[in-house]
Amino acid sequence: MFDDLLLIDSRGDGYRVHGASKLHSVGPFWGYNIFLNQKLRVRLNFTEGPIKFSLEDVKGLIERSFKRWSGWPSRGDFKVLRKRVSAATSFRELAELLM
Repeated sequence: MFDDLLLIDSRGDGYRVHGASKLHSVGPFWGYNIFLNQKLRVRLNFTEGPIKFSLEDVKGLIERSFKRWSGWPSRGDFKVLRKRVSAATSFRELAELLM
């Protein structure tokens, strides 16, 4: 799930995730719920140090995600979201739009 994931923080520093290591389960019953799904705490393993991204770079990555993943249009406000992402003026604003 975490392999080749790209995380970008609020300053535009990006980190490529190589994988994750299990630390321990979270919650009672070793983290299992009634559906036998388990909650785990993991440590992310990064491939390299931070890569600097501009706001426009991140907007481009988000737009590519909009085109690649067919689940985005299922949001009731998808067209509005695309316009707001395009007009965003900060990394914080982008994060708030996508939360």
